[in-house]
Amino acid sequence: MRIGELSQLTGASQRSLRLYEARGLIHAERSANGYRAFPPQAVERVRFIQDLLGCGFSTREIRAFLPCFEGGASDAPCAAGRKRFLRKLSQIETLLSELEQRRQALLSRVERMDTVGAGATLQDFAEQDRSESLAG
Repeated sequence: MRIGELSQLTGASQRSLRLYEARGLIHAERSANGYRAFPPQAVERVRFIQDLLGCGFSTREIRAFLPCFEGGASDAPCAAGRKRFLRKLSQIETLLSELEQRRQALLSRVERMDTVGAGATLQDFAEQDRSESLAG
């Protein structure tokens, strides 16, 4: 199938498909006129790549463990693939923790603005920061 058809079947843009090919994630034969010809299995592979991208993996990370899933079902277990999934999960949990800390910091500042009032100066916030750090 040609790139336009693969794009329609997967929802991936033609530009993304060219990128996947350049990064070694998918493969196409070239016809005599130079057009890409993708095998029917490319549809499932592109959907799998999109799923992994949605989970936060980079194309480099995906390329490293795609061999775990070749020749069978895309959810076949592989020790290296499982390890990478767990590592990505740990990274996401760390990010969630950091985001929660940022969220709490912003909520604290909103509460301070409500307490100090509209005419608050930077000095008012700095004094409140100092008093909170001494109390905490």
